[in-house]
Amino acid sequence: MFYLKKYYRPALRQIRMLLLTFMPQKMRRKILLGKFALQTKISEQLVIKLAETDDEVRQAFKLHHDCYAQEGLSEANKSGLKMSKYQTIPQTSIIVATLNNKVVGTLSIVSGGPFALPIEQGWNIDDIKAKHDCVVECSALAIDKTLKKQAGSILFSIMNYAWKYSSEYLKADAFVAAVKTYYSPFYQDVLMYEKITTKAKSKYQVVDVLSASAFYLNLNTAAQRYKYIYESTPENKNLYKFFVEDNYDNHIYPVRPYYRYFDYSLSTKLLEELLSIPDAHNLSKEDRKKLMLQLCSKKYQNLFNSNNNDLIQRKNIRLPFRQKVVVANKSETLIGPGKITSLSRTGIALNDLNNEDFKVGDSILIRVELSENLSIKLEGQIVYSKDAQAGVHLVKNKNSQWTEFMNFQESGLGQLQESIKTENIPSL
Repeated sequence: MFYLKKYYRPALRQIRMLLLTFMPQKMRRKILLGKFALQTKISEQLVIKLAETDDEVRQAFKLHHDCYAQEGLSEANKSGLKMSKYQTIPQTSIIVATLNNKVVGTLSIVSGGPFALPIEQGWNIDDIKAKHDCVVECSALAIDKTLKKQAGSILFSIMNYAWKYSSEYLKADAFVAAVKTYYSPFYQDVLMYEKITTKAKSKYQVVDVLSASAFYLNLNTAAQRYKYIYESTPENKNLYKFFVEDNYDNHIYPVRPYYRYFDYSLSTKLLEELLSIPDAHNLSKEDRKKLMLQLCSKKYQNLFNSNNNDLIQRKNIRLPFRQKVVVANKSETLIGPGKITSLSRTGIALNDLNNEDFKVGDSILIRVELSENLSIKLEGQIVYSKDAQAGVHLVKNKNSQWTEFMNFQESGLGQLQESIKTENIPSL
């Protein structure tokens, strides 16, 4: 009987889900909603937050490994850990659900960086990115399946946190996700995601491509769609109330006195440990080169510098940032719009420019929104200009507000910040 359950139960689940695809969407949704009940009173011991310690990150990577191996999305390895290249960069936030200090669920929010989004290995999302200011990917979702009675509550709690964290803290306006095809009806009919059908030219290697389907959710319209579908449903099925209206004391969000678009969880020590375990990651030589340029910090770069290449170092660490700005000349005459893609204490990288209006040596003014009610005007000189991009060296900006703002940006590196602070980094 054990062997019958082991081999035939998964097949029966697949058949049931296949039959669902032939039903009308309303009927599919009703059947799927009948399989769960939202728990409005969640255990006080269950906490949803960003990973803060090496132990929490390590547990998240172990859960990621175990769940993906069980689902047939990737092979098990000896280390029992799975870290993707996307989880090594500051632009990825690692969410964890902890129950009595044990990580029982995890999800990573990937918002860009030196790599394209993971989903872009298998699907073309250019049209989606063109319609939105910030598209983030929900990746590396894993739930502890030994907690069968609580697995649904953990899953929905993580999804609730991801929605609010991404939209309010990262200012994201669209989700994309690649999931096991078996779960497609849940994403389409319950969560109201739209299927992405445009395939990319490259091979999708994050998980087994035959097992995955891709989906998209417009966060600008999702609340209204949920209201239309779920507002009149019972409270334990009301996803509109759960995702949009309700707040939970056990969801711990970061403090944001200023805008910041990343929260990094890994330490130099943990990165070094994981990179020394060959089967815990799949970083190629090309990946390592891109990662070496990410922070331009000696300690960070040495972790990825397997070939003893020359290191590129900066006096001030460059950090990811994302904001549309208006650029003017010193006379405050408008030159044109642009977008900040990264910044440091003494420099700003701009994109989406009309380069005919931006020449090396020109002095410019940029107004940066530091928070919802606070902005600062910065003066700088263009030191690089090519292909709609420009590098700006900031001058005469010994402003206490800017210093405080940049202190806060650097604090987003978490544990990694402490090791970088001890460096004596020479100026370029």
